[in-house]
Amino acid sequence: MNSIYLVLWFALVVLNLILFKGEKNKLLYSAVFGVIITVIVICINIFCLFPSDYITMRALNEKEVSAENTYITVQNIKDKNDNTLIYKVSDGKWLDTNDGQRWGGVSVTGLTDSLTIKLQKGNNRKINFHATRWGGKVAISFNGSSEKIVSTYKDSDNDVMSVALPNTGSITKLGVINILLLFIEYFVLEVILFLLYKIKDRIILFIKRHQYECIAVVIAFVGFVIMMSFGNYKSTWMDDSATMGIAAKNRSLGNVIETILKEESTTPPLYTIAWHYFSKLIPVGAGALTLWARMLSIIANTIGFYVGAIVVRKGWNKYVGIIFEMLLITSNALIVNSGFAVRSYGFMILMSLFLLYIIIRRFEDGTDSKNKTTALYTVAILAICYTHYFGILTCFGFFLYECYLFIKKRYTYKFIFSYIIAGAVYLPWLIVNYIITREQWGSVFWISPPNYSSIISILLWLSSSQELVILCLMLGFFITLYKVKENRVDISLNIALIITIAAEIAIVFIYSKYINPKSSVWTNRYFLNLLPYMLIIASFGLVSVISFFVEDKIKKVSFVYAVLAFLIFVNSNVVVRIKGDMEGMFYQPYREAAEYLLNQPDANSSDTLVLISSVYSTGWDYYLSHNGKFEPLSYKKNFDGVDIQKYKKVYLLDIHIKLDDNNRKILEDNFHQVSQDEKSTVQTYVRN
Repeated sequence: MNSIYLVLWFALVVLNLILFKGEKNKLLYSAVFGVIITVIVICINIFCLFPSDYITMRALNEKEVSAENTYITVQNIKDKNDNTLIYKVSDGKWLDTNDGQRWGGVSVTGLTDSLTIKLQKGNNRKINFHATRWGGKVAISFNGSSEKIVSTYKDSDNDVMSVALPNTGSITKLGVINILLLFIEYFVLEVILFLLYKIKDRIILFIKRHQYECIAVVIAFVGFVIMMSFGNYKSTWMDDSATMGIAAKNRSLGNVIETILKEESTTPPLYTIAWHYFSKLIPVGAGALTLWARMLSIIANTIGFYVGAIVVRKGWNKYVGIIFEMLLITSNALIVNSGFAVRSYGFMILMSLFLLYIIIRRFEDGTDSKNKTTALYTVAILAICYTHYFGILTCFGFFLYECYLFIKKRYTYKFIFSYIIAGAVYLPWLIVNYIITREQWGSVFWISPPNYSSIISILLWLSSSQELVILCLMLGFFITLYKVKENRVDISLNIALIITIAAEIAIVFIYSKYINPKSSVWTNRYFLNLLPYMLIIASFGLVSVISFFVEDKIKKVSFVYAVLAFLIFVNSNVVVRIKGDMEGMFYQPYREAAEYLLNQPDANSSDTLVLISSVYSTGWDYYLSHNGKFEPLSYKKNFDGVDIQKYKKVYLLDIHIKLDDNNRKILEDNFHQVSQDEKSTVQTYVRN
């Protein structure tokens, strides 16, 4: 393939020399255009696997005389540099196994004997089969050629059988149609790029006019890349899988809402409903299942990064906005607990910023209360309250400050309309939900009551325990108090945020410690909606200090803040912190356990029982079925109603809430443990 790209690049350079004949640097422009277009074409073709080869593998259900079974496992396809090549299944159904495919010896139904995969043309490639004493025979056909029979048997528990693939990467092997399509790709991109070049002055002018927005987009994209890099790392845990089950794509909207009330009454419905519709877009199959489950939260937070920069510029200034956005994308507390949550926490940052945006507009309107702003604020209140119940406390904090503005005659009585309308809409849900929650939980909740040091712990957690953020937060707080003393009105938004933060923490603390400690609601992630407000105060503090030293002293102030933003990113050590947080979190290997069980030959047998101590709703089915590719394995939570005498083997996933003493006794009286998988923690028991 490299040769054809080189030829096309050279042809493009010649063409561009003609097009740029009036330009001074026509040779440079021609070469650069050629490189840009070639890189884009290569990226598109890698993604689309074009031009393509097709490999068809047919499991013969035959074996060597010495072989113990007929299993076929494709490990991967590699090039001469041992790089794993991308491919796509175009026809047939085998069990996905990371980079490979497996037929036989698995606990899924509906597998086809034949499987056709599509990969990009190339040279020096090989397909690797897992060769063991259980390996069978497979017939391989390349691009419709005659079949070649290959045995994957070796007298080993873990070996590799490699089959070389024909070379198809040269120009002579591409075929006329593929070469023509490559020419069309180059031509279309050349036209687009040349037209963009012709309007380059308008593009440059647009970037100059919207410089701040462009910078905000770039920073948001960096945050997106960070989240995507770790999004498939570690499995989702039980509460996330509960959302995935309640919001499953095969349910109706009415059934989703009904199930929320029955199974997840402590969580408002907005995120769950959104994930229900988003789940319909998730591809069927095993590729990056956890990343796809978290994708809605990743997208919401990426939007939140950009929105945050725009909102803070509107309420403060552009320097506070950029520093704030940089603090957002380097907040490991945000990324791990909101970006990677398959629950309402995924929307909390975005909804908090949306609410703040409308508050800023109300401040700007003042006594001139506009109906449009009132309607938008009503929507913002409902959005944050339907995301998380602590959104009610956030709104209450702003309500207190708006009452103060009303007393000072900076607001009219109309400011209260949004709260009344939102309350009237929200109250029926809240009442019904409260009744159901009381029935489910009674007067006791699982969270321990706080002590006074818990307040400090919350602030440290929201600051991601980053010393710079904590220092800037203190600076922002004290500078705000100083300006209040000086009767400066330019920090009214700071006061609103501080009151909101203080009110929410105080109310939750008093309730959880003194009013009803048995039903405490004091836990770190419930306060995520305050995280952006704290980081705004921190950004304000940092910018205030920097501006004191550089204002009227340095001409290129923007350069100073650019360097500062870069240093914030480096100092945050966000990548290491994210991985550390994910390693240290309470880890529940639902995905790994599903993969382990699916790769067992007997997990779906009539004489085998799959037992899981803690699973909520049907969320585990997302992993067990590879998002609907297979029928999920059947499993039980305990031995209630189970005829234990019919089973010869039990697979036990004992996580979160461990198997109780009664069920443990039943298990150990009838079975004994023979192994435990290290990665998935699944324990295997056989009958005594």
